[in-house]
Amino acid sequence: MSVTGANLTYEFAADTALPSGATHFLVYSRNATGESTSATYLAISDVIDSTASIVSRITPAGAASNVSLLSTIQVTFSEAMAGSSITSSNIKLLKGATPTQGSIAYSGAVATFTPTMYLEFGQTYSVQIGTGVTDSASYALA
Repeated sequence: MSVTGANLTYEFAADTALPSGATHFLVYSRNATGESTSATYLAISDVIDSTASIVSRITPAGAASNVSLLSTIQVTFSEAMAGSSITSSNIKLLKGATPTQGSIAYSGAVATFTPTMYLEFGQTYSVQIGTGVTDSASYALA
């Protein structure tokens, strides 16, 4: 977390959670003997994420027909996700219960699955998003 005040920047790791909606907090300065020398209110400069992400869109859309056999599948999330959680074991394209081979790329809030082979004509595919997908604050999908 980074905070600013009096033209100074303080960076630290909070050992306790701040209350929801907090915008300022009090910081005490101490001298070498541990005596409090001053107190300053500081503004929190980063947004505290307390909301789990959701899938906001999948392209092609569910129940779409006439989808190109060369299609990639895009999963758009409501916020940035932890890139390390966007893997082929957490996001799968299934034909029935069988995973389709492919690769996953991630940028912004969009994961793109690219099959290694053409999709099969006349088949129904589904996207499976596992519980290991988390947002940048480590919250699982809602």
